[in-house]
Amino acid sequence: MAAHLTLAANFAVDGPVADIVSAVRRAGALTEPLVVQFAGSARFGPHRDIPVQLVQPARVSAVHRRLADRLEPLPGFVAEQPAHWRNGHRPHLTLSSTITTEEGVSRSVRCVAVAQLLEDTAMIVAGFDIPEN
Repeated sequence: MAAHLTLAANFAVDGPVADIVSAVRRAGALTEPLVVQFAGSARFGPHRDIPVQLVQPARVSAVHRRLADRLEPLPGFVAEQPAHWRNGHRPHLTLSSTITTEEGVSRSVRCVAVAQLLEDTAMIVAGFDIPEN
């Protein structure tokens, strides 16, 4: 598993992955690297067994809203967990035994990946760098 900052939680659409990639690019949400600071830890998932590190600042939530504005109009859009979209979105880095962080540490997000989830497998279907300003 690679370290990743979740900007839009799991969802489904009726259409090709290329439509999702296009929507993400059109959102223009990441026009420069996104500096985040690790905040408190939490546990996500239906059984609250997935460790995550919450991230700040509010700009991460603004990026999520811009992405949601572009993704939600796609045909057949359904959020897997609607409570975690828009105002319910909690920006986070998913942790594992090989991925850890410390509260207060800052990092710069410099690329975006679009992943397709099939059962328990995630496959990156597109990726692009965030331009430096």
